[in-house]
Amino acid sequence: MFSKVFDKLWDIISIYNYRQSLDNYYKSNNLDINDLNTKLLLQLNINKQEFSELLDEFYESFRVSDFYNDPETKKLVEKVMNSNK
Repeated sequence: MFSKVFDKLWDIISIYNYRQSLDNYYKSNNLDINDLNTKLLLQLNINKQEFSELLDEFYESFRVSDFYNDPETKKLVEKVMNSNK
């Protein structure tokens, strides 16, 4: 699951960097940068939505009860709670 979140984040970063790298090229060759912006913005928004959904799924996969019921976690919590006594 985490790899999907990570991959989607890199997709977003890649689109941003791709857009930045093409900016000078488009300007120097008198190309219509609005066309590029429209296409990349659409793809960027799709990727942001997918990233958000994947991140939600990732966070939902963690259950606090599983963490708290872990024997090592219980020991740590008890140690912290008893440290002020």
